[in-house]
Amino acid sequence: MGVFLVLLGGIFWAISGVLAEYLFKNNYSVDWVCFYRLLSTGLILIFLSFKAQKILVFTNLKESLSICMFGFFGLLLTQFGYFKAIYYTDAGTATMIQYCAPLIIMLYLCFKNKKFPKLIEILALILIIFALFLLATKGDIEAVVLNY
Repeated sequence: MGVFLVLLGGIFWAISGVLAEYLFKNNYSVDWVCFYRLLSTGLILIFLSFKAQKILVFTNLKESLSICMFGFFGLLLTQFGYFKAIYYTDAGTATMIQYCAPLIIMLYLCFKNKKFPKLIEILALILIIFALFLLATKGDIEAVVLNY
């Protein structure tokens, strides 16, 4: 059953960006998609946790605040940014941008800790920038257009 659920989760993750792109092209807003997606999954998870283990959510104030902070900063902003990228580009480009997040975090931590990135981290940064360049231009430097 576990393997089936992992496969099902992967399939749903893979089609979610394409479905969001379809909704945006049919006059649904990023706000609407993000709100209803997170609301429905949150309610489903609360129901399943109560049904499976009789866990009552929001009984501990400290944990409740932690869950709300994670929900806002960890889920809402991430999902909103991802869907906004789909809205302005497409699902493939948004996914590539999303996979840049670990490198952005790496740069932030290097700056915060005042330490230079390791050689492998610099190589990863160069490769992701090159991959994004190829994705955006299809390898044609003349395809670079700046909108202002």
